[in-house]
Amino acid sequence: MTALAPAPASKLGESEAAALKYSYKVVPNFYAGQVPEEQVQRPTNKRKSTRYTWPTFFPIAFGLQFKKIVNIFYLVTGILNFFPAIQVNSPLAVIIPTCLIMLLGVVKEFVGEFKRYKEDKVVNATPVYRLALPGSPLYAQSSEIQWERTCLAEIKVGDIIKIVDREQVPADCVLLQVKDKKPEAFVKTAALDGERNLKPKLANVQLSENFDRLFSPKAQQSKADLTVNCIPPVKELYYFEGRLRATFPDAPDFRQDLSLNQFLHRGSYIENSGHVIAMVVYSGIDSKLILNLGKYVFKMSSFEKILNRIMVLNLLLAITIALITAIFAKVWNSDHRNHDYIFYNYNDSGEYFIALFRVYLIVNSFVPLDLLAMLEISKLMFTPIMQNDAEMMYVDETIRDTVQFKANTLNLSEELAQVEYIFCDKTGTLTQNELVFRALTLQQGQEIQFKSTDEVREMGSAIGDLGLAPAERKPLTTSSAASTCATIASLLRRTLRTRTEKTTLSWSIMAPPSTKSASWRCALTHKSASSTPETLPAQNHPEWQEESYEQIKLFEFTSERKAMSMVVKHPTKPNKAICFVKGADSSVFPLCKGYSQKELLAQTGEENPNKNLVAVERSVEAMAKKGLRTLLYGMKEIDWDGSKDAFDLKVEDVESDLTLLAATGVEDLLQERVKECIEDFREAGISVWMLTGDKGLTALEIGVSCGLIPQNRIESREEVSHNATQPNQLITDQNVNVTEGDNDEKATKVLMFEDDDNDATLLYEKIKKFLRQVEGQTGYCVLISGMVIAIALDSPFMHPELGKLLKNASSVIVYRSSPAQKAEVVTFMKRFTGGKVTLAIGDGANDVNMIQSADLGFGLMGKEGNQAAAFADYAIPKYKDLRRALFWHGRGYGWRIQYFTILVLMKSIINAVAKYGVQFTSGQSGNQPVDDLLITGFNILMTNWFVLHYSVYDQEVSFKDYGTIEKEKNLPFTMASLYSYTRNFINRKRFLKLVAFQNLYSFMAGLFIWLMWDRVDAEYMVSSDGQNMGLYVYGVFITMSVVISHHFQVVINTCNWGTYLTGWAIFSISMLPFTLWLAQVMPKSKTFKSTYRTILATPTIWLMVLVTAVLIVLPLFINKRYL
Repeated sequence: MTALAPAPASKLGESEAAALKYSYKVVPNFYAGQVPEEQVQRPTNKRKSTRYTWPTFFPIAFGLQFKKIVNIFYLVTGILNFFPAIQVNSPLAVIIPTCLIMLLGVVKEFVGEFKRYKEDKVVNATPVYRLALPGSPLYAQSSEIQWERTCLAEIKVGDIIKIVDREQVPADCVLLQVKDKKPEAFVKTAALDGERNLKPKLANVQLSENFDRLFSPKAQQSKADLTVNCIPPVKELYYFEGRLRATFPDAPDFRQDLSLNQFLHRGSYIENSGHVIAMVVYSGIDSKLILNLGKYVFKMSSFEKILNRIMVLNLLLAITIALITAIFAKVWNSDHRNHDYIFYNYNDSGEYFIALFRVYLIVNSFVPLDLLAMLEISKLMFTPIMQNDAEMMYVDETIRDTVQFKANTLNLSEELAQVEYIFCDKTGTLTQNELVFRALTLQQGQEIQFKSTDEVREMGSAIGDLGLAPAERKPLTTSSAASTCATIASLLRRTLRTRTEKTTLSWSIMAPPSTKSASWRCALTHKSASSTPETLPAQNHPEWQEESYEQIKLFEFTSERKAMSMVVKHPTKPNKAICFVKGADSSVFPLCKGYSQKELLAQTGEENPNKNLVAVERSVEAMAKKGLRTLLYGMKEIDWDGSKDAFDLKVEDVESDLTLLAATGVEDLLQERVKECIEDFREAGISVWMLTGDKGLTALEIGVSCGLIPQNRIESREEVSHNATQPNQLITDQNVNVTEGDNDEKATKVLMFEDDDNDATLLYEKIKKFLRQVEGQTGYCVLISGMVIAIALDSPFMHPELGKLLKNASSVIVYRSSPAQKAEVVTFMKRFTGGKVTLAIGDGANDVNMIQSADLGFGLMGKEGNQAAAFADYAIPKYKDLRRALFWHGRGYGWRIQYFTILVLMKSIINAVAKYGVQFTSGQSGNQPVDDLLITGFNILMTNWFVLHYSVYDQEVSFKDYGTIEKEKNLPFTMASLYSYTRNFINRKRFLKLVAFQNLYSFMAGLFIWLMWDRVDAEYMVSSDGQNMGLYVYGVFITMSVVISHHFQVVINTCNWGTYLTGWAIFSISMLPFTLWLAQVMPKSKTFKSTYRTILATPTIWLMVLVTAVLIVLPLFINKRYL
């Protein structure tokens, strides 16, 4: 609660610096004549996530299809076939499939765009109640304040809106009033930062009481006025400052400093408040939520990038073959020009280019048109398999619905098999963000540990200093500080549950009826699990002690200070005030009496006047080693007679020489199976990073508890003196602490960067020293602070050494890191990993930039459907589902998709080279031996169905037999080791080598088909009239041989036969006789009818087809099974 005293008119003027800082002015639209022009020009609140307008969609969407080189390649090929001199196929046989593939891409884009359009339409139509403006029908109907119903898209900066419980805040607002003029409201920001605890927002009491006088119709005729001056829109979620001024017609003017305590974020939910009234300050794209979402980032998998290069190389190979063949054609024609029966009336102008283009059109299937199309269809078919996996599907009782794996992109499925770095947010990702009260240390150093809620209840008598103090005790209690500082997040309006008894233990704060004082009642209360904090009855308790404080000034929490404080009038001393402080130990300890002399007194042996400080500090360190999140409470008594203006109080005046009151420790429970998952990731060779805002010791112990750092470790620490100014002042004595592994050679080394100064040179020396310690090692861990990261990122000269140190670590913990630093760390590491795949996972809007910076982004689904899941590439209900997605789905699909690519490339190249073989016996004439229908049927009907379903449905490890955690134990290997093997097998270099080998083998296989036909046709296949078989018969022979050999190759690569996959194999091979029959009955195919009859009447051809197919596949089978 922020109580405002009237300010003299002389003090209402702002300084020039303040005016510059608060340059963003907002006036309620209710005062129409006072609204500045720049406010009218500010963005509307309409959400627009679509990327096109309806008139521009089709031109742009079709234009985007030409970003794929294959589409351009085949479109040019189709156009070339329109020229009779070089035509080898019907142009429609090429252009129609190309257009269909492009249309498929456009339809895919349209579906996504239409989905975004519908979602925008629903969001923009969300009802919102807005203060009726002068001139509206409701305004004229009554002299009282009226609210008109509008929609989210119509909200503008300066609108006064009413938001009821469990409704989402539609825009960034400043809180003006709470229902029944209560001093505080509560919001849930889980959609923004993943935190489920309710956050208090404080309303100005004087403004609440006078709200009607400011905004009733009568205020229009008076001199009432309200203005907010604040900072311009910035993306930092937790930064807002401003100043509110109000003018009443018959009362002194007043002003209020605005902070996050009055700021309502767009996307947050109002809870336990009835309703609130707020004024919109940032709308639309200016709101913090939208600013933090960043721009859409198109991600292309590393596999697709490699595939594009392969396509370019194959295209160059096809062009080279065409160029060489054209030269031979020119030479052959020159040598045989005297054969008039061949060159009758022959015009040799342009013969070189004609031969060039004709041969190019024959071998253009070196770049298979169907590969990218089938790849897209494969991903489209594979995605529902992941989304419908029952192991990643849960029933959420809160929303009474099923939550399951969700894919927001189709482009990155194969990337899941090649992850080498995982960047994890901690709170809400590795942990549940369910805080359990575990430890309390009082100002005398007395420690109290709680293992269960029963212990908290049973030890109520032992914590009398927590608010149950006798009436004569001075108000220097922990509860005073905890209450006035809007206290421990885990205990305010939250619950602690036991598995055996469904009981709830909570702190309850009773808000006062008084508008100028804060009366807080803080007690341990036992209630049933069914009751809720907002309905908790005010039961009498014999040990309750009620203390009332009149607030003077509140200093909000900031990330720089890492503390908050409240100044209140002393309840018994008229000329005194008390400052209560709550904050992180690193911030509060240095503010306490005697702390700065602690080390000096310890060296001289003198007694510390605040001797309990040392005991509390040891207790806090012990809490941190257990992985508890710690908070410190302190207070200071200052002189205050009321003659000064509260606005003149500075934070440095009150946050100094504190008396330490207590320290608390709460446990943030780990997500289910987090430790097992991280240990498996480490076994799979994946470097796991944790990025957190916690202090170093807490981060270290949470790293141990979740498996990032082994229990058996050697901690290598090194500090840089804060007084060091020269490089030679670097402390070189290494402090090595061996933990649970004194004599164990397998202990893991942990390199710990302690809090450092701002000297980049000293930091650079430390990094080089650590590099020397771990030279040649890869199993070490690194603990580094966000401050060190910031110094390093600002010093390019140390980037190579830092990148080398971090990229070879098996795990890294970045503590005291800000949301912005998380994205910077991911971007930095992508530059030094040599193209290795990075994955980031988080659960809040502050993680979105990190998620979008990584190659793969995963968002955890919150119960409120947070922003990270909405803007990630993949959304999962629980952290353990990441293991399932990588080890089972991603690994298998990545393996199969590479073989799928190789099989499609092989059949296309074999087919192209076999057709090209005709040129050796036809004077490089560029004749096409295959009928147009067979060319089309080869790609669409005969060769793609089986290999497509193989890429989607085959299973190297049976899901049915081993697809659960328990069944995995029956495998002779671990899934982590299999993932590591798969990633190493399908890495970029190996894949390129494999493609190069398969291209060479395919080239030889194609020539083998031509040699088989050339030899056998010349000697054994002669028709009854003594002629050799025709060119089209050879074309059918090529098609049949390649189709059958292709199916043989898919068969030997299939691991898990089932009814579904077997059915598709039979269907696919049956398309060969079906296409032959279709070609025979089609009109305008008299030539092919005779060819078909010739094939049916010649058993030698069928034998040749079978022998050729077997001989092509046999070396591959031997290599796969026995070599």
